[in-house]
Amino acid sequence: MENMRAEDLVLVRKAKKGNTQAYGELIKFHKEYLYRTAFSYVKNQDLALDVLQEATVQGLLAIHNLREPQYFKTWITRILYNCAMQMYRKSSKIIPYVQDEIPAVGNQMDSGISQEEKMDLHDAVRQLDEPYRTLIVLKYFEGLTISEISKMSSKPEGTVKSELSKAKKKLRTILKEGYIYA
Repeated sequence: MENMRAEDLVLVRKAKKGNTQAYGELIKFHKEYLYRTAFSYVKNQDLALDVLQEATVQGLLAIHNLREPQYFKTWITRILYNCAMQMYRKSSKIIPYVQDEIPAVGNQMDSGISQEEKMDLHDAVRQLDEPYRTLIVLKYFEGLTISEISKMSSKPEGTVKSELSKAKKKLRTILKEGYIYA
């Protein structure tokens, strides 16, 4: 179960009943996480804001369909993911690499890694095919659990684990032997 504050559960329940102000408060609380996630998919600040805006609108229109209020973050992340993939398909441009636009690496991987190694890792992740890239970003950059990714992607946990294992194997192939990231 997600770590959700009691105040957030109250806001989710109000939002489900049509309270747009409560929905707005939820989005404000999660906006930094949602923006980082959108940016990790589209690699462009403007597109990430567009994805966030679209996901916010779609979430507002569909909030009444949310079955379990404690999974709001997973639910809105799934909507954001779908919006990002739509945006990604529409704009199949390759966006040039800019060092300042690298999303922060999660705490699991941050210790003792030089900026050059981080850049190599980000470049390697970008080379992965889409489903694998998404899994790596969600698990290691956004810190989601297998269970959360499973709920978000509507796949069994075993499938998520298997695909994550394949993604890490492909990532190892891309990176030179001896890297500490596997």
